[in-house]
Amino acid sequence: MARGESVEVSDKGSGIAIWAVFGAACLLATFLVVWATSESTEEDPYREEEREPFVGAEAALNQLGWRDCGLPTGTPDESANALHDVLVARGYAAQGEWGAPEPLPLARSFPELHGACGVVVVRAQPGMVLTDLGAEKRPSCSMYTASIGACGADEVRAEGHGTGDIQTRVYLMPGLTEQAVVDSGAPVDALLGHAEAEVMLATLGWTPGDDVLFEEVTAARGTGTYAPPQLPSNGCVPWVVVGIGMSHASTTWIGRSVDNDVGRTRFQLGLIGCGGTGMMGARRTELYAQLEGSPPGFLYFRPYTIGAPAGARTVTIGEATFADSSVTVTLPRPVEDRVDD
Repeated sequence: MARGESVEVSDKGSGIAIWAVFGAACLLATFLVVWATSESTEEDPYREEEREPFVGAEAALNQLGWRDCGLPTGTPDESANALHDVLVARGYAAQGEWGAPEPLPLARSFPELHGACGVVVVRAQPGMVLTDLGAEKRPSCSMYTASIGACGADEVRAEGHGTGDIQTRVYLMPGLTEQAVVDSGAPVDALLGHAEAEVMLATLGWTPGDDVLFEEVTAARGTGTYAPPQLPSNGCVPWVVVGIGMSHASTTWIGRSVDNDVGRTRFQLGLIGCGGTGMMGARRTELYAQLEGSPPGFLYFRPYTIGAPAGARTVTIGEATFADSSVTVTLPRPVEDRVDD
């Protein structure tokens, strides 16, 4: 009896030891899982670098894009109504109503634009599809509706195919004059694109700088990656870039896709350049674009500052100084780089 009790006690002791070892192993495994999880959730500076550089940067800049693109394709009326809303949101003022139906090709000036700048919207009627716009005969982003930038006595051209007619309507960009386009030496669409950006970003308290830097794109570098022409010594400066004669435009931030513009020969996108000398160094948005048609193409960069009261402001692109991108200019006040948080 005593020996039996001794054996039973011994068996129980072995079982307890086994369970103790098993429990210790479980605790160790749990500790390792918790430790690994806590390590992975700590802010990795290299992962931090991939975030947008400051809060709200992408929400602000991703509203940009060429005005004609992304319109509904259900009917010509739906497309025209959507473009009207886009233009009004971008600061244009409609002049009168739709004109009487007329055939294509269109090649005439519009009295409403004399001394001023804006766009002439062409709306196709049933049976007609738009194909070529402007003197350079660029393809239309929408086959039913298109806006063609013009100033003063510029002859507005449009072509298409089909059996229907078209109608036109003029939209002015207040604050942008024919003389401002002449003085800048830039295409009217470059100034209109930047004027639109001013209006949209003003609602967020963003203010444009006094300079526009342009880069001529030749056949040798037609397809490639571009970046903000200048970086601040520290902090971040956002830019708006308008491309003329360029297509397939898209942007990335530290390898992460950010935005794209499907404009066929025009685009309007946002870039950000951040300076720094620490572990992260300089960081910037990269723009991919390709030359569309015969060279040269042009890129027009304008920097912005952040912090003014939000609201509508007078368009100032007509007062900006245009300079080659190799010229060093005084950048607007940078915003704090989020990677330093």
